[in-house]
Amino acid sequence: MTMMLLLAAFGCKKDAEDTAVGDDTSVNDTSLVDDTGEEACQVKPSEFAPEDEASEVYYRTEMSVAFTGAVSSATFELALADGTKPMMLEEQWGDPADRVTLLSGTPLEPDSDYALSVTVCGQTYVNTFSTSIYGKPLEVGPEELVERSYLIKLEDVKFVKPDNVATLIKTFLDMPILVNVQTVDGQDMTLVGAEGWIDSSGGVNQRKRRDSADVPTWDFEGVDFSQPPYFKADSPGIVLVYDGIDIPVYDFHLEGTFAADASSFGGGRLWGLADTRDTAPLLNESDPNHVCDLVASFGAECEPCPDGEVYCLFLQGEDITADEVEVVNTFERITLEE
Repeated sequence: MTMMLLLAAFGCKKDAEDTAVGDDTSVNDTSLVDDTGEEACQVKPSEFAPEDEASEVYYRTEMSVAFTGAVSSATFELALADGTKPMMLEEQWGDPADRVTLLSGTPLEPDSDYALSVTVCGQTYVNTFSTSIYGKPLEVGPEELVERSYLIKLEDVKFVKPDNVATLIKTFLDMPILVNVQTVDGQDMTLVGAEGWIDSSGGVNQRKRRDSADVPTWDFEGVDFSQPPYFKADSPGIVLVYDGIDIPVYDFHLEGTFAADASSFGGGRLWGLADTRDTAPLLNESDPNHVCDLVASFGAECEPCPDGEVYCLFLQGEDITADEVEVVNTFERITLEE
């Protein structure tokens, strides 16, 4: 079974191909010699994020530009496509200086068209994209968020960390997660998470019992709702169960932005430390180091869990959209007696 998972997880991996923006797609020669004998700058952008003409871009997205070679000087301008509302950008360059991350001091305007201009080597390149509806002010009162439940399908989450092992992660983490709004008080919000399950009719349920024992929910502490409709929340830890195996995830973080009508939240991100020590039986193995050894062969590394044992894998997922759902068996906060 391990070999089959390896083939599924990594069989399609291949080297990325560089593509340059513009008519000349060659990225091998980044400089030429001019008629004075000096090197003429030929560096140009090779990759934009968001991509050119991308749509449904999240208003809090991280922008970046990759170049065909190291850059000694470049300027960047971001504004609405009609030239209005220019934005200040903070530049974070990589080493070598062939990639830059661009951070805006404030979120982008939702449901708007943008143009990012890059000037390098005397040439200007323009990348256009449009943002999604997420980020528009709430059309409902904050109190109307209370008791709403949202469904995160882990199988649909784009896992970006650790690199190259997203398929393996989804082998274990394919259950749905429910997020319920318990209270909203000004800038503060209370969220509770729970494991869900889908019945044969497609109905969404909360998993409340397993093997005659209660399944506890997860409280998020100090949920920040100071920039509505955006929220960010943290939980000391959650426990996911796959095929009878507990998978604790420590320091679990969740964030996202409610749609104006509160029918979903989008732009979601999550991360946490997943404890892999008990997952080996899922691969027909017994060594608690098995998963860590497996991911190490593809460049990922386990790190210490809260107890100091090196079995934890840092996971980060992005591009989450969670629709509001009706919980068939009614959402319930469940705590275990100490």
